[in-house]
Amino acid sequence: MGSNPASRAISPLITGNSSKPDHWLFSTYLILYKYFNKNRILFTDLDGTLLGGTRQDRDRLTDWLWSQNGQIKLVFATGRSFENIAPLIQAGELPEPDAIIGDVGTSLMLANGDPICPRIHAEIDTLWALPSQLVEQQLAGIQGLVAQHKTGPRRQSFTFTPPIDLQRACQAIEAIGADALVSDNQYFDVLPKGIHKGWAVRRLMDHWQVKPEHAVVAGDTLNDLAMFQVGVPAIVVGNAEPALRQALPSNSPHIFQAQAHGAAGIWQGLSHFGWHQYPQEN
Repeated sequence: MGSNPASRAISPLITGNSSKPDHWLFSTYLILYKYFNKNRILFTDLDGTLLGGTRQDRDRLTDWLWSQNGQIKLVFATGRSFENIAPLIQAGELPEPDAIIGDVGTSLMLANGDPICPRIHAEIDTLWALPSQLVEQQLAGIQGLVAQHKTGPRRQSFTFTPPIDLQRACQAIEAIGADALVSDNQYFDVLPKGIHKGWAVRRLMDHWQVKPEHAVVAGDTLNDLAMFQVGVPAIVVGNAEPALRQALPSNSPHIFQAQAHGAAGIWQGLSHFGWHQYPQEN
């Protein structure tokens, strides 16, 4: 990757080869630094979003991200666990991200699987300590839930096929101080109280000191709803589930409803928010 233009701009300050006043050079450096070091972040769901659409769409988006010379961080925000993501990265199906929000917001990791901040995981562990012992007991009498075993340590997940008494299931989970999340009409997640993708996005933005206007989120199902409620620019890809669209305000200026599916929808949204100037394509 190329060197940072802001770094090149201050080379006269370091070498002493400039005849211009130091205060002028420093002012110029500050302007360039603010322009080239916005530290922007794209938070994107995987299934149906970054992994949606065609491989060509995904390659165009990821190639463009890499061409930005590190000025845009890529963060996966997904229901998948790290163990389900790592093989896709190794196989080249996904680019290597700067971070992974996994397990519907209950895991915040670097691309190698190490925690971004152990203190954040400790907070989630505290909230999960009691509910984790009671989930199976609470849901024992509800027919149609099938446990998923390859998930992270701070949530429990199930699949289901309607008809099923989801209201009863949600009430049972709320009774033990946890949250229930239904998405894509097939997934039932039990999460620590108040923990979700939106919470994780906020924590990571705070950790990296990123301003809301320098972030974009993208998703397609109800487990992405919390990200759309953070207040940063947001992209609803064209193949989003109807329940997500119904849950979102119809006239919010910070939410872009893409026409294209998956990665192509992200591309449209980034153009809408001024991140690139290439023509949008359906």
